[in-house]
Amino acid sequence: MTNSTQLWGSALKYGVRIYLFCLMRNHVHLVAETPGGNVSAFMHKLQTAYTVFATGDIGGSATSCTAGLGRPEYLLRLTRYVHLNPVFVGSLRGESLEVRREVLRRYRWSSYRGYARLAPPYGFVQEGPLLALVEGAEVQKREAYRQYGCVARAVCALLLVRCSGMTQRDVAVFLGMGTGAAVCQQLQGLRIRLGTETALAERIEHVRHRLESAAFPAKSPNS
Repeated sequence: MTNSTQLWGSALKYGVRIYLFCLMRNHVHLVAETPGGNVSAFMHKLQTAYTVFATGDIGGSATSCTAGLGRPEYLLRLTRYVHLNPVFVGSLRGESLEVRREVLRRYRWSSYRGYARLAPPYGFVQEGPLLALVEGAEVQKREAYRQYGCVARAVCALLLVRCSGMTQRDVAVFLGMGTGAAVCQQLQGLRIRLGTETALAERIEHVRHRLESAAFPAKSPNS
C-alpha cells in the first residue's frame, strides 16, 4: 500500500477533508477539516500508517504528526508554510532560490505539485476551497498559486513601492499579481521574513541604495 493510499484511506474512514499535505522525514503537515470531531482517531490511524511509509520509502522514523484547521484570512499563508517545508529544512536552507525551487517541484510527497499543475493532483485532496482564495480567472489560479509566496516577486514589489512611487495597485498591474490587496499580502509576508533573515534584508537594502543612487546621483562639488 502506498503512502497516498494510506492517507486517502484514513481520510475516507474518518470522514476527514484533506485540503493539502506534506510528508516529511519525521512528521506530517496537514491542512484538514474533521466535521465528525474525530481528529485524534484519524491522526492515530495516520501516524501508524505513516511510520510504515517513512521507514520504508524515505528512511527514518515518523513519531509525530501535526494537523491544522485554517480560517480564511490566513489559509493561503498556511499553505505556503506547509508546501515550502521541504526546502526550508536541513542543508537546503542555505541553497539558492533556484536550487530550492527545483527540489520543491520534484518533491512528490506533497500536494504542492497538484496545486501548481506540475503533476496530476491527488484524488483525495480537495483543492477547490483554497484555490478559490487565489486572485485571478479560473484558468490563471494555478499559475498564480505557483507564484504565491515567491520572495523574488515580493522583493520586486517592495522596491517598486519604495523607489518608484508606485502604489500597490500599480505594482499589482505591473507585475501581474492581481490586486493591490494581493501585493499588500505579499509585502506583509516579506516583512515577517525579513525579521529573521538578516542576509536577505541586507541584500534588499543594498539594491534599494543602488537604485536610489542611480535615480538621484550625488552632485559633484563643482556643479
